[in-house]
Amino acid sequence: VSQSRYVLIVSGDFTTYSGSGINRIARLNVSGTRDTSFNVGTGANGAVYDFEIQSDGKIVAVGNFTTYSGSSSPGIVRINTDGTRDATFVVGTGFTGGTPLSIAMQSDGKFIVVGNNFTAYSGSSRTRIARINTDGTLDTTYNVGTGFSNEAYSVVIQSDDKTIVGGAFTTYSGSSVTRLV
Repeated sequence: VSQSRYVLIVSGDFTTYSGSGINRIARLNVSGTRDTSFNVGTGANGAVYDFEIQSDGKIVAVGNFTTYSGSSSPGIVRINTDGTRDATFVVGTGFTGGTPLSIAMQSDGKFIVVGNNFTAYSGSSRTRIARINTDGTLDTTYNVGTGFSNEAYSVVIQSDDKTIVGGAFTTYSGSSVTRLV
């Protein structure tokens, strides 16, 4: 759940809100009614676990889905302010081998994504953590080495853009860490 200036965005594994069909992400008015100008079409075909709202109002969402409003969006999608999929956010084959669970946005607009067992992003090896550029491509300069030894559940970006990750892992890139790095 995230609140912007006048609305509330909610996501999860729901298919209705207040008796209306809506798939897994919705924008609500301050009164709690569904904002019908935010039209997701058929929405995500699986759970939306987390999202970030960009400064321009667009939403980048991650979760256990492969399509958004009928278009391929393997685990990640950017949604325009009207609810439609942003086709300029090109994710290629997206996440494979598992599910992204958490997303955080850096001050430069890039996204850090962590998850349970994903092993690649758009064909490039990434073990449970990846940094995504503002256009949806993988940031290959973000060296994660061998990544996490087990699931990464949550990611937070500090004000200095350093990343904190929590999960069930005991190593990160071969170094011993216990569930928080």
